[in-house]
Amino acid sequence: MNVRHFLLKLLYVLLLLFVFQNSIKADSPSDSFYKTGIEFLRIPDYQQAYYSLKAALSVCKSESNRTIEVQACMELGKLYILFSKYDSAIYFLNKGKGLSQKFFPGEKWREAAFQMELGNANEERGDIEIAGECYRKAVAGMESSLDIGDMRRAMAYSAYSRYFTFKQQPDSELYYSNRAFNAWLATKERSPKYACPILIQHATATKEFYCQHPDSFQIYFPRIRSYYRQALQIAKSYYRSCSFEEGKALQGLANTYTDCIRGFYSKKRPDADANWR
Repeated sequence: MNVRHFLLKLLYVLLLLFVFQNSIKADSPSDSFYKTGIEFLRIPDYQQAYYSLKAALSVCKSESNRTIEVQACMELGKLYILFSKYDSAIYFLNKGKGLSQKFFPGEKWREAAFQMELGNANEERGDIEIAGECYRKAVAGMESSLDIGDMRRAMAYSAYSRYFTFKQQPDSELYYSNRAFNAWLATKERSPKYACPILIQHATATKEFYCQHPDSFQIYFPRIRSYYRQALQIAKSYYRSCSFEEGKALQGLANTYTDCIRGFYSKKRPDADANWR
């Protein structure tokens, strides 16, 4: 992007500040840009959110507004993950984490939140081991902090469970998925952004664990199916077309039915079970 294009977008964001000024109470220019960016994220309009957050990051340096600087780094990192620009995402997330450690050393939840998003970025990039270490640190940080709500804990546990899915360690996978599911149930948050990944991972973890025990799998099959169906119902209620969450739920349902058939088949003909693997 050239400078002229960026300046035009910045001018557009400045004009929109007047649109949002009645609904946004800001203490400084950087706060205005940041809150405008958050409004764009809610719409969602990711491009305009990006320009607003970049403007907030530029302005807050002259104001020495470290709170906005840290928060803008976090949101930019998450946006870059959405844009599949993982190197840029990791750069801003590491920058925000460093600022958080320097200026807010007592707020461990901030560092844990950055570790969580660094795990997401590395997982999307395919660096599973690095992602797993980030998730481990996020879980440890959140468990040691009293300022973390159940929803943040649920997302961290679910992500760490997902790491054990990749590692094919079903015991640990189900352990952290159970913790995620119980923490999520303790909240009233049911939006697909949070509910679908937790439900899908819990169904997957339960399925992977009980696939080791065909007799138990038949007992838990209705419960596994219900988790996928809940995720599918939530996704459908929020998205008009087939979403990523909806697609994963459908895939999970298909895999679950296949495993169920495999279980019955292996009970009838144990010698033929190897043909299904």
